[in-house]
Amino acid sequence: MAVQSFATESPTLAEIYQTLQSKTFVDLTHAFEPGIPHWKGFPDEKRETIPKQAFVAMRTDWSKRWPDPVAMANKDAKGIAHYPGWSLEVLKYLYEERKITASGHEPTDTDPGIATSHDDYSLETYILGQNHYQIELLANLDKVPEVLW
Repeated sequence: MAVQSFATESPTLAEIYQTLQSKTFVDLTHAFEPGIPHWKGFPDEKRETIPKQAFVAMRTDWSKRWPDPVAMANKDAKGIAHYPGWSLEVLKYLYEERKITASGHEPTDTDPGIATSHDDYSLETYILGQNHYQIELLANLDKVPEVLW
């Protein structure tokens, strides 16, 4: 008895993109904020803000790639690095509105890899221009509580 194979070739990236583009994505969630209807076994949503002069660290688990420089840079075939970084909007919010003292992160730079690959260090320049400091290459953030008071 012959065994028949039903294996098919994997779709190309272009075919996957076309399929995704033809679909409608629907957000099935509600806003999560204080006062929303909830099961009585849970307390009402409560939000507290990180205190002034706080230190804020961005955990990405990128430190687990240490000390492999290739894994840390995560470059594509064109030599563009792909590692996480901050955004200007977030940094402005933290430094200007929340009045934090410093920030830190696990990758080698404040700016994401795609920016540093083009010699764009504008986010690091922003922080230093605010007369604040940052700590790069943090490790073990997965072992630190999200908030320390």
